[in-house]
Amino acid sequence: MKNKQIYTIVALMTFALSGLILMQYQWIKDSLQIKDQAFHQDVHDAMKLIADRLEKLEMANQYGHLFAQDPSGIDMEYPVPVRQNGQLDWLDKNEKRELNELVRQFSSSGVDECNESVSIETQFGESGISINVRASAREQQAMRSHLGKLSRMLSDATTIRDFSQRIDLCQAENVIATTLDDAGLDTEWQYMIIADRKREMLSCSDPSFFTSYDGHYYRKPLLHKDMFSESGRLLLAFPERSKFIISSSSTMLGSSILFNLIIILSFVFTIYTIYRQKKLSEMKTDFINNMTHELKTPISTIKLACEMLADPAISHNESSQKRFAGIIRDENDRLQNHVEKVLQFARLEKGNLKLNVEPVDLHKTINDLIENFALRVTKLNGSIRCKLDATQHLLKADRMHLQNIISNLIDNAIKYTEEQPKIEISTRNRQEGIEVVVKDHGIGMSKETVKRIFDKFYRVPTGDIHNVKGFGLGLSYVKLMVDAHGGFVHADSQIGKGSTISVFLPFEPVELTNS
Repeated sequence: MKNKQIYTIVALMTFALSGLILMQYQWIKDSLQIKDQAFHQDVHDAMKLIADRLEKLEMANQYGHLFAQDPSGIDMEYPVPVRQNGQLDWLDKNEKRELNELVRQFSSSGVDECNESVSIETQFGESGISINVRASAREQQAMRSHLGKLSRMLSDATTIRDFSQRIDLCQAENVIATTLDDAGLDTEWQYMIIADRKREMLSCSDPSFFTSYDGHYYRKPLLHKDMFSESGRLLLAFPERSKFIISSSSTMLGSSILFNLIIILSFVFTIYTIYRQKKLSEMKTDFINNMTHELKTPISTIKLACEMLADPAISHNESSQKRFAGIIRDENDRLQNHVEKVLQFARLEKGNLKLNVEPVDLHKTINDLIENFALRVTKLNGSIRCKLDATQHLLKADRMHLQNIISNLIDNAIKYTEEQPKIEISTRNRQEGIEVVVKDHGIGMSKETVKRIFDKFYRVPTGDIHNVKGFGLGLSYVKLMVDAHGGFVHADSQIGKGSTISVFLPFEPVELTNS
């Protein structure tokens, strides 16, 4: 896949994902606004109910004793004119008519309503209310009980009382708590009750809260229907309102955030996978090119040697025949090693490789390999220094793969050195195993390169060094084989100062120990 195609896919997916997130954000915002409006409405409804309940409690406390024996004497639903400034002469015609009708209905409850000989007249004055009744003696006797109750009720009603005398603060607090709980407003709330005329605070859940709180208040008039007495005001505050609204939508918000997060992570993982596959494809292409080159060289050499052997001038020269036969054999072994390395790596990745475990002397293996590399290092005017300090150096491992592990490490140390290779090999015992360290003073690697050197097909950038050959399988093979033996490998490097590869191998492979 080309870079242009990848960029197009990324741009389209980013645009679609951004649009989806914006839509989700707007949807959540609108939903929270609806929840907030519903909260406001619930509070207003609850406060209206609180005011109605306190009004009925006040009526019951004030007039209940008058009707203890005759509860049908008054209808609590009768309208009562609104008070202003406590003055009787303020009442307008409609309000006087309502009060007059109330008096008539109440006082005549014991008299035949169709009796036209009964006349009831209510007069309003600055000093009070007077009720004039014209009726026969028998009818007056029937109305006397009700008129007495009405007289006492109007006497109480026209008495100007302070708000503090009208409300029971303990009852008020209980009504507030019960009503808010019934309304489902299960969040922290604070209240304050104020007398209107004196602007005096009568009750407060937490005075220190209201001195510092600068948020939104809900207000509701209390006991304001009495035309003569002082009314009050209820203030409610919900400091945790926002948290309550969000918590009530926690399932919706949590699900939305979770699904958006999954989509974002899937998008990121998809882009990462595309780039990784593209990089892997490039590395495989490089691998095929390198493998073709590595296989082509011995094939060409073998072909050339065969042509030389077919030359009549060489066919009679025994020493030349042996020399060219030796070249063919060596190049054939080289070709076989290349093919075997790729096949072994493939089998190891599939898990089909079986280790041929046997006792192996690690120090002897290292010394044998140093002899094999001695001629190559000497030609480069380099040196290999050993410090084999492990006292117990016999372990159970696959001899061939152990040799390949050490051989690959030494080979890399030689290849990635610009001048004379100076290689240090050391061993030491660690708990339940041996650590082998191969250190060089070559070109070194960056931190980013160190993280990738054990990846399949990855080859370290060599800068000006153009003679480095290989498939990019060496260190990847090392890691896979060390893991197969139950060990681990670690790399440390600095550019210009060289690299250090540490390999830990247990005395017995993990699989063998577990079995």
